[in-house]
Amino acid sequence: MILTTARLTYRPHTHAYRLLTDPLRRAATVEGVRKGLFFAILVVASAVSASTASGGGPLVTAVDADGDAFVGKQMPLAFGLAHEAGTTVIRINVVWSNVVANERKPSPFRPDDPGDPAYDWRETDEKVNLAVANDLEPLITIVGAPRWAETGGPRPDRIGPFQVNSWRPNPADARAFARAVAFRYGGTFQGLPRVRNWEIWNEPNLIGFLSPQADAGKLVAPKLYRDLVNAMAQSIHGVHTDNLVAAGALAPFNLKTAGGVVATAPMQFMRDFLCMSGGAHPRATCADTATFDVWTHHPFTSGGPTHHAANPDNASLADLPRMRRLLDAAYQAGHIRSNQAPGFWVSEFAWDTRPPDTHPDAAPIALQARWVSEALYQSWKNGITLFTWFLLRDENLSSPYQDGLFFRNGEELKDARPKPTFYSFRFPFVAYREGKRISLWGRTPYGRPGNVAVQRRVGARWRWMGTFKTDRYGVFTGDVRYGKLPKPKAAPHPPAGSTRYRDVVVSASPMSYWPLDERSGSTASDVTKTNDGTYTGDVQLGVPGPMPGATAVSFNGKNARVRLGRITNVHSVELWMKTRSGADAVAFSNRNTNHEFVALGLVGRLAHSHDSYPIFADAVGNGRWHHIVYTYDTAASTGRVYVDGKLSQLAVWKRLEGGADASIAFDASLKSYFAGQIGQVAVYSYVLSPTQVKSHYEASGRRVAPDVAQGMIRAVEVGSRSASLPFSLFRPHDRYVLPFGGGGPG
Repeated sequence: MILTTARLTYRPHTHAYRLLTDPLRRAATVEGVRKGLFFAILVVASAVSASTASGGGPLVTAVDADGDAFVGKQMPLAFGLAHEAGTTVIRINVVWSNVVANERKPSPFRPDDPGDPAYDWRETDEKVNLAVANDLEPLITIVGAPRWAETGGPRPDRIGPFQVNSWRPNPADARAFARAVAFRYGGTFQGLPRVRNWEIWNEPNLIGFLSPQADAGKLVAPKLYRDLVNAMAQSIHGVHTDNLVAAGALAPFNLKTAGGVVATAPMQFMRDFLCMSGGAHPRATCADTATFDVWTHHPFTSGGPTHHAANPDNASLADLPRMRRLLDAAYQAGHIRSNQAPGFWVSEFAWDTRPPDTHPDAAPIALQARWVSEALYQSWKNGITLFTWFLLRDENLSSPYQDGLFFRNGEELKDARPKPTFYSFRFPFVAYREGKRISLWGRTPYGRPGNVAVQRRVGARWRWMGTFKTDRYGVFTGDVRYGKLPKPKAAPHPPAGSTRYRDVVVSASPMSYWPLDERSGSTASDVTKTNDGTYTGDVQLGVPGPMPGATAVSFNGKNARVRLGRITNVHSVELWMKTRSGADAVAFSNRNTNHEFVALGLVGRLAHSHDSYPIFADAVGNGRWHHIVYTYDTAASTGRVYVDGKLSQLAVWKRLEGGADASIAFDASLKSYFAGQIGQVAVYSYVLSPTQVKSHYEASGRRVAPDVAQGMIRAVEVGSRSASLPFSLFRPHDRYVLPFGGGGPG
């Protein structure tokens, strides 16, 4: 993907493309620890020969310098945050048609001279300099030929719904440009840094990046690409023989439309590019060869890390071994010209998270964080030595790309907040129970060598299980004994009921608390005696409430509500509600007609809050009583929704502070009424803690479901404050998720 460049803004992963791919549905704080650049260079340069499909070598991580975080004045901070994510490499796109005139070839012009005045290298210079200043080794991807460097007739602007950005690029012109860019960043030109890692083109099996894919029904893109790779590799190796040239960067899925081939299946493209057959024992099909040192791939997947693509010619994360076998067979057949066996990199990968993506098939954020660690482990196990995450920060809310390591939280990068994804990418760790043992794998931030302590959650504490020494790449493996945990002793529980519940809520000092336990009259009494409400419409008082001895109010969804007057500075809302799925319903709101401020209730069957931003939580529209709590922490820009005493969902955004006339069972923004029962409504000027939320729920006489944290393992880097995210011993089932680009919020 290339999202933000000065002129080329092609987005191949459209919704139509996404929906036609791989139908599984049918079947701590950020640390700014710096690491020496030399080690990053050493690891990446040695990656082509350090390991094979059996793993055992380095696993260097990288971030793609794409997206609007890497634009303008925010760029220095973006490179710093990329390094804080535990990475030592950064992928930088150089769009050929952006650094030189696109429509007509300049005259006079020396295309192989990086100092020719027709070239504009300012953006690339800045990115390369910032990369090195932040201890990041640049990986430059060259893509996007200008129109004057194309052959075979004028380029069509579009093929079907897809924009075309490169039409039969001329290998001779590509060779000259590659020489210019490789020499400019060869370490001897105008004090600019040395770049050693070069990737030729991006997703050449997509019609938008390389066209045509087929001509008169015959696949032609692999040969076009092979000619490009050979021409450009000649120049890049000519500048420095130890430069690494990467080829591939293939998109994972095929797609055909009425207009022809839009995306060639990656395994088919790779076979034609390497002149090899398919099958378990690939053999030569022609004599052509390709010059490169590393093969790269973009193994997006519509399931978890062990999910295979449905089409055998497509290649998701679990299909990397098939691609590796073909790569090795081509090298053994002499079809790859390189000084050593080719390396294998992932140069683009991600899953969107929900939130902020609200598409039901986007990966739930907690599950995605687990999958990230597992994806890195699966990649290492299959001989991947460089793994690149696609976006640093989520794009704006209108975009389908919500796969950043950071929540966006507004337009300013300084306000971005790390996702759980950030921590699992920075310090990946997995633990799998196998009989009486737990097998472990992990990699320290930056691949720092040292010692790692493994701990297990027991009750409220972490207990030591063993210490492991990493290899020189910061990778550690091993196993520890699995022992059943003793059942925790149940804490004494006071008698439940309306009196007990009221005492617990009052002790938490709410701004206002309306039990809604009146049996007659028009006044909804505030226990704090600061803001009595008024019943209006056809309310039914005195219906059975959510706990013994409590009553509640039934609202008809047409005209019944409680008027509360103006309420501001709401940082927690707590209530009980009982309703069935159907029309969207707001149980509490202090929103105005401009959709500003807090609403808490139901969307479809899901608990839902909206406070300048939506949070969709667990299903509650089932005709039973549920305890719903919304909190917003201004300092952390984080909103949370708890259901029945447990955190259900969170999101990060900068909300608008304030308030308006409030109601129970009515929302002025939607002009809608709530149908169902509501009781025990309280609002707070501060953020209720998870412990408080749990204690309030349990004061009703219910128990919070057991915390899976008791089956959690984590790794802690000895001598630093770095710890992995806790990893559950309970394995979730594979499930369909969007492989990229969900629906976006709203």
